[in-house]
Amino acid sequence: MAKHNALGKAGEEATKEFFIMKGYTIRESNWRCGKLELDLVVEKGGFVVFVEVKTRSSDVIDPTLSIDAKKIKNLINAGKGYLKMYGISQLSMQIDVVTIVGEPGNFEITHYENAVTPKLLHRHR
Repeated sequence: MAKHNALGKAGEEATKEFFIMKGYTIRESNWRCGKLELDLVVEKGGFVVFVEVKTRSSDVIDPTLSIDAKKIKNLINAGKGYLKMYGISQLSMQIDVVTIVGEPGNFEITHYENAVTPKLLHRHR
C-alpha cells in the first residue's frame, strides 16, 4: 500500500474512534454508490451525518482547500442517495468535514460540523 494510502486509512480509523468517543454510532465506512463515495456515515440521536475525512502529514496546505465545488456536489448527491437507499426521511442533511494532520499515533483532529451545505456549493461556482 502506498504511503499516502496508508496515511489516509489511518486517518479514517482515527476519525471513527473520534466519533465513537463523542457518542456516535458508525453506520458505514467508505460507502459507495456508483462513482460517489462517503468516507464515513455516523449517527447520533437518530440523526445521520455524512463525514468527509481529509488526512495530511503536515498542515503546510490547508486540507479543506481540496474540497471544491465538484466535491461538494458529489457529497450532497451521495448523501441524498444514501438517505433514499435506506429510506431515511430526516428533514435536513448534515455533512461534516474532519481534517487529520500528522502521523499515526500523533494526529491533530479538527471537526467542522455542518461544514458543507448546498449554499456553499453556490459560493464555489
